[in-house]
Amino acid sequence: MDYETAVERSPSEREQGSYPLWPSMSTAIRWPIAAAVCAMALGVALVAPTQARSAPNQDRIIATGNGTAGIEQSINVISPSQAGSSVTLGISLGQASQQATVNLDRFGVGQVSWTPLASGVWSISSTGFSSTTATTAAMPTITQLAIPTNPTRMTALPLIATIETGDLLSSRPGEQIRGKVVFTEVVRGVIGEAVVRSAPGAVAVARLDWVPQGTATFSVTAAFVPTVSQQTGTVSFAPSTSEPSVFTVGIDFKRVQLLMPQTVRIGIPTYVAVNVEENRKGTVSITVDGRAISPDKPVDGGLVEFLWTPLRKGVADVQVTFHEPGVDDARRNTTSDGVQTDIQRLDLSRVVSQEINVLAQRRPNPISVTPIVDGVAGAPWQNKGVLRYAAGSRVQLVMSTGSGTAVDLAVLGPCLLSGNSLFMPATGGGCVVRFSAPGGPINSSNSAEVLITVPVVSGTLTETEQNLQGVLKSIVAR
Repeated sequence: MDYETAVERSPSEREQGSYPLWPSMSTAIRWPIAAAVCAMALGVALVAPTQARSAPNQDRIIATGNGTAGIEQSINVISPSQAGSSVTLGISLGQASQQATVNLDRFGVGQVSWTPLASGVWSISSTGFSSTTATTAAMPTITQLAIPTNPTRMTALPLIATIETGDLLSSRPGEQIRGKVVFTEVVRGVIGEAVVRSAPGAVAVARLDWVPQGTATFSVTAAFVPTVSQQTGTVSFAPSTSEPSVFTVGIDFKRVQLLMPQTVRIGIPTYVAVNVEENRKGTVSITVDGRAISPDKPVDGGLVEFLWTPLRKGVADVQVTFHEPGVDDARRNTTSDGVQTDIQRLDLSRVVSQEINVLAQRRPNPISVTPIVDGVAGAPWQNKGVLRYAAGSRVQLVMSTGSGTAVDLAVLGPCLLSGNSLFMPATGGGCVVRFSAPGGPINSSNSAEVLITVPVVSGTLTETEQNLQGVLKSIVAR
């Protein structure tokens, strides 16, 4: 099946011949809450702990799904014989180990949140329980290369790579990203390496000062190489490589250098830096298509950093100006929001402009989910679909995304998630299953959901299912 099609068409969609994409995060977040509330109001026990004793065994069960490093997931514990007590879990990968305490309710059911810190196969166990495993993938990353727009020969050029993560919400600047960046010129090969510097509230960057010999045109890429943990033997972040950046080294010296990627995408925070030579003091202003994107920032013979999130597709004209106190103060106006505008410039060596290509927003990462029951593959699941499975049955899920990233699962209700398998509650009921896929350089993050109903032991949920279908259609129509 095409990754960019919905996993199954509804009757109305079959008539129209359309294949809707899995939804964006903003739409999907609202659906499970509304559906779950409506379903519970209709009498379906989505979260009743009495129905959580499901599938593989009746006692001493530890279950969790596969996931992605850095993204929180749930670990479920079912042990009616230990109802009202707590269970201590040991979670390990290589030499790394963690502990988590799960408080069991009066039915012996409990849940705890856990965030895997690295990729690999984690082992989760407790005394008297059979151990289980959770396979986690490395968090995707996005690497951008900021290059000087007006480089001069025989002068150290700052090449700055930025690394951001493609998590389920958006890029998260300031994460503790560890690794190095290898800078490569298409003709000369590797020209240097730099260690990634990251801190909370700041963009993770790696800087290489490179001195080109003579005047020429260069094409440089930056490749992020994540650090392998000594404890786990694996990585937390996936490697990524920037788009090639092409620039020509000239002979005209300028005091101010603008550093930024030549190609950016709508919605992705873009690192912009201004480098001022000769230890000069002053302020730097920056505009995009004539509009200020930030108040002026002070500089003292070094680097000034900005973050700009493009909002429109096309060619953007980025311009920076270095203002030196005592030189051009009298030729500037200050607006009410603190942004200064130039009336007249004295020295064009303080002004740098560059046209930047802004590409369209990344498409949501397509998700495909195919169920397998008793070795037989069923029809791929449709986003926001209502599904029905037998009580106590096991549904194995074959999942993939358009960009090849992992699919993360979350379950609301008594269905039990173990690895990539769902076990239906033995006493019937229902649950909401959410599928999420991290973003990356090409695709943005995405999520989708289905509602599963399970016939009760003494009858069926036909009437309830019809009501749920009606609720679902009304939600989709909004």
